[in-house]
Amino acid sequence: MKDPQDPGNNGLERASNESVSGSPATSADLSSSPQVPLIGPDSPRRLDVEPDSPMAVVVSLAHLSTGVRLAEFQAIAGLFLTDVIEKLRYAEGDKIYYHATFTETAGRFITARDGLLPEKDDFVDPWTSTGFVLEDRALDGSDDAVSSTGTATDDGETGESIVEQPLAPPAAPLPNFPKFGLHKSFNSWVHDIATREEIAELTTVLGSTSNGAYNEITNAVTLAFGLPKFLQRCLAGEFTIEHVLAATRAIKDVAFEYLPRLDAYLGDRRADITMETFKKSLNLKIAALVPVDDRPNWPRSVAGSTS
Repeated sequence: MKDPQDPGNNGLERASNESVSGSPATSADLSSSPQVPLIGPDSPRRLDVEPDSPMAVVVSLAHLSTGVRLAEFQAIAGLFLTDVIEKLRYAEGDKIYYHATFTETAGRFITARDGLLPEKDDFVDPWTSTGFVLEDRALDGSDDAVSSTGTATDDGETGESIVEQPLAPPAAPLPNFPKFGLHKSFNSWVHDIATREEIAELTTVLGSTSNGAYNEITNAVTLAFGLPKFLQRCLAGEFTIEHVLAATRAIKDVAFEYLPRLDAYLGDRRADITMETFKKSLNLKIAALVPVDDRPNWPRSVAGSTS
């Protein structure tokens, strides 16, 4: 994989510079923010550990370990997306390619598919954003605006006349998230786009197998692009890397159209629960959202959650 030219890239959707609810906190942001206790009733996970207990040291190390793994996921996701954009030749030379976030793109396609069109000013045609224009797409009226300006009259006095002045054309909406499709999952998205060279380089860096490299990329992009609200809570210390892996493994085969709702669910989910409860409740939520016909390749633990 080529090293992105922006070393400060945090691996999130650099194209829009924002996520679902604004720019999520990064590891660097958290280090400069006021310190949040890792244990006690005011801690993100409400851990009941004595401050002078040896377990408090383990809590601190586990927190640091999770932070490093999250930073690794963000870096891998950003690097993979950068390579995808370069490979597809979406941008010329060294220009930055700005695109809509994954969640924004999903909203466009769901809105267009279901016909629940909001105000015209708010609606972005997903097919227009990929270069295809819908045949029945109506054109807006003139962009010209009427304004009053002072002009000189024949007798030298200043009068008022109405002059039409064209306004600057509105900024075009950002293009969709690369290679987006409502039917796709992040697992299939990665396997469709990744090249042997990219996988070989990552296996060398991680010291893993090819399957391990694919899983690492898939987990990274699922978290960084598909679950931005959940990622923000993880960066805030509410969940550990074990919660992250459980979530990404359960969601990586879920179709894109369901991910915004799963991210919203994880964005509000209680953090002070056992891992067993976290996994079970997430699998039940996925099974409730996704029709049976849409889960042919799911792991048995998820596909059988409703039985």
